[in-house]
Amino acid sequence: MKNPVSIILLCGPGCCPACPEVFENASASEAEQIEVKDDFGGLVKMSRSQFSVLVGAAKDGKLDGYAKRLA
Repeated sequence: MKNPVSIILLCGPGCCPACPEVFENASASEAEQIEVKDDFGGLVKMSRSQFSVLVGAAKDGKLDGYAKRLA
């Protein structure tokens, strides 16, 4: 597997000229295998289990209140 591999590109309103993107880097340490690169070049690294917690929280609606305040 080539690294890092794109999981999803997060384009939406106001994402110009680039979009945040989520990558999997299987060759990184277990604590840093998921990478989120923002549209300013910043990078956040987390484990797969941390990413699963984030995705689960989003699915459960735990981020909805914050997202509504941003809209």
